[in-house]
Amino acid sequence: MKPIFKLSSLTNFFFHLLFKEKISFVGRILFTSMCLTFIFYLYFKTDILPEKVYISAVCLITACLFFGKTAYLMIHIPLFLLSVIDIHLFKTYSLSMFSAGDWLYALIPDTNKTEISEYWSKIAVFEKTALFTGLLLSLCCLFYTPTFKIKKSVYFLIFMIFPFSYVEHITPVVYYHFFDNEDNILQKYRHFRFDPEKKRQTAQNVIVLIGESHRYPEFHFSFQKYVKSFKHLYEFNNLISMHPGTMNSVPMILSRKKFTDQTKYFSEKSLFSLFEEAGYDTYFLHYTDNSKERNHLSFIYNETQNFVNYHPETEGLHDSRIRPELSRILKKDKNKKLIVIKMMGVHENFENRYPPAYDTRKPSLQYVTPEKNKSFPDELKRKAINFFLSFKAARQRQKENRELILNTYQNAIDYSANIVAEIMDFIRKQTDPSLLLFSSDHGFCLYDKGFLHLPPNCQNAFHIPAMIYLNASLAKESDPEKLKNLSCNLNQPLTQEYLFETVVSLAGIAYPSAQKEYDLTADCKNLKTKRPVETLKRDHLYYYEDL
Repeated sequence: MKPIFKLSSLTNFFFHLLFKEKISFVGRILFTSMCLTFIFYLYFKTDILPEKVYISAVCLITACLFFGKTAYLMIHIPLFLLSVIDIHLFKTYSLSMFSAGDWLYALIPDTNKTEISEYWSKIAVFEKTALFTGLLLSLCCLFYTPTFKIKKSVYFLIFMIFPFSYVEHITPVVYYHFFDNEDNILQKYRHFRFDPEKKRQTAQNVIVLIGESHRYPEFHFSFQKYVKSFKHLYEFNNLISMHPGTMNSVPMILSRKKFTDQTKYFSEKSLFSLFEEAGYDTYFLHYTDNSKERNHLSFIYNETQNFVNYHPETEGLHDSRIRPELSRILKKDKNKKLIVIKMMGVHENFENRYPPAYDTRKPSLQYVTPEKNKSFPDELKRKAINFFLSFKAARQRQKENRELILNTYQNAIDYSANIVAEIMDFIRKQTDPSLLLFSSDHGFCLYDKGFLHLPPNCQNAFHIPAMIYLNASLAKESDPEKLKNLSCNLNQPLTQEYLFETVVSLAGIAYPSAQKEYDLTADCKNLKTKRPVETLKRDHLYYYEDL
């Protein structure tokens, strides 16, 4: 009986190929092997269904043996990129594209160049090598087309079953992008009006200062030395963000969107539009220029009349420029103003969020870097040094170095608390009635329960500092009953859902559809219900009190 397969036939076939075809053929085999290896690794490490692995293997092997260049890459590249991303998410956060894909997809449009460059240092060398190797192998595959012929029905079958392979993990992203009832919501949004009453407002200036990744315990500790300087300061001790990320938490501060509304966009307009209808000039200050982006957060930002990028530089990014810009705007004219400011706060990487003078707790992740230099060679050298130092800091950002990470975070918090106090003091000195709301967007897990930032499995990912300050002029004009009720609610179990109506009330704006149940100045509340939070896990609803 003749053998079905002869090694000599394969050897003869290979050596009759042109040199570039040999390279391409080997590249095709290696790329397929790499994709299979990554998917099997994820199968053994995570909870992938075995049928997804089998379908993926059939698609990859069939494409490798029989498909032309384009069809081959259409099968391989999605599976390769998705598996590399999932390996990174699993090894870094114990997450996957299936569990957190929609959240990550929403985050991408709000990510700036600085955040991308900083995050790059956190990607493991293996993951970077895999990406580079996969890109190289995919290019190699362009020089070879299999001579083996198969029926068109096989092509059809493979592409029919391909969506049920491991690529199905991208389903949340597809659903988020295409099936969110977006048109209907935006139609309601375009026609929405608050119609505030035509009366004199109490506050001339309303400043909403939104922090970044401030945890309540550390910020409360750092800010205590400033508290005695401010007479009419109302600090909330048990207020939480219900989301672990900026994209979903900030809309709950700037609009009436509630946690139960899980859609991308919101059918109502925001604080900007309400105050504009009430006769205020509106400003939004951000550390990057994201006014041209299109996502559900920038959608709110674009309601403002004036967008200001207060920090156009990309390195050493912290909040030193906020107060001078705020001063410039308030001195501009005597018009009533709403000014919303998004701080850089203590956004990762913490070591870049404060100047060297605040690096008081040692050891820390902050390293001395060369000063900026106008000379091109020196500036290039400085950037190279900073680049390698970012890798050094990233390698040390591990669980066993939690003390080092906490020191760095607390140094950044000290600086951030000082910035908030400076802004508050500036508001205190205003002769016009002025109001300041400060609230972090969300908190942060610092290996509280084994992880850094994600997944948000600790209470400090949600427990945030929040406070309201009235200067003497506004406190004098405010209704004493409102301030009494506000004081009564400072220790209540609150969420960011209560901030919108409270700020509007203190500003002296009344409108027909006001939700008084969320106004902390309306009455003294007795809240006892558990507060749901988004933990990026789809198995069931989690509550802050149970974390």
